[in-house]
This record gives sequence, C-alpha cells and structure tokens, in this order.
Amino acid sequence: MSQFEVRRDISALYRAGIPTREILRRLPAVSLSTIWRTIRRIKDQQPIEHRRGAGRPFKLSEEDMGRLREIASQDQLATSASRISAELSDEAIHISTRSTRRYLRRMGFRNLLPRKVPLLSDNQIARRLEWCQHHRHDSWSNTVFTDESTFQLYRNSVRVWVPVDRDPVSPAPSCSVH
Repeated sequence: MSQFEVRRDISALYRAGIPTREILRRLPAVSLSTIWRTIRRIKDQQPIEHRRGAGRPFKLSEEDMGRLREIASQDQLATSASRISAELSDEAIHISTRSTRRYLRRMGFRNLLPRKVPLLSDNQIARRLEWCQHHRHDSWSNTVFTDESTFQLYRNSVRVWVPVDRDPVSPAPSCSVH
C-alpha cells in the first residue's frame, strides 16, 4: 500500500467519524503518529497527496540509464556492479558501485547465480559415444590431443545481472576432484 493510499484510507475513516484508536485497530500496519499527522493535515485543510519534488534527483539522465541497461544486457560477463560502473566511467558517466546496483534493480535487473546446464545435449553424447566405440581399436600412438579442459573445483560464485524476464544460463561444468 502506498503512502497516499494509507493517507486516503485514514482520511475516509476520519471523515466517517471513526475515532483515532479504531482507525489504528483497522490499519495495524500504520503507526499512530502517521494517523495523527494525517488527521492534523485534514483539520488544517492541507492536502494529503504526495508532494512532488521531494527527495534527491536522479544522477543519471534517461540517456545514461539507457546506456547502463545496454551494458548490463549485452555483456553478461560484466558481472559485478563495480565492473559495470568502471565501464560507465570510461564513457564519462561517474556513479558509485552502490548506485549502479540501485539503478540496475530499479530497471528490473536481478543479480543471480547462473543456472547449471549440461555442456552436451543427449544427441551429442550419443554421437560421441558412437565415435569412441567405432575408434576404440585404432592406434593412438601417433595422435596428439590438443583439447583444453576447464575444471571448477569450488561452486560457482560469479553472479550475473539479468533482466527479470530472463533466466541466467551458462554452461557450468561440474567436476569433482578425488
């Protein structure tokens, strides 16, 4: 419930002749001081609507926020807010890491760990197994293997910023060392 909705409800109950304690009982999430302050405004014939212009103005312009959204959407490797704010600083947009996080959340981004997905599909696994069975009796003495493998010994701690409507997915190998 917004502040205006709370004040509107208090006003309706007060104008209906309901005493302050009863208003407090009917609106348990509202403090007594808020009820008294709203009733005083009504008695003094002051508006109960939200006053515009209250609070600190945004540091980023609409264009800057668009650039921030672009960086966070395109580069999932820009995982940390400090890295994103450093990239913005290169473009003469200077905001703190904390502000970067706040703006990203306000724009509908979440900071999550990517979901693990298999590196190979079932079809790829079947085709590889078939190839191995076909070549298991070959002579491998003159063969050089140049594959590189990445092994992650500990759980993934790299978080990514993703829009609310998308899930973070990245291939995450699971390997245990015995």
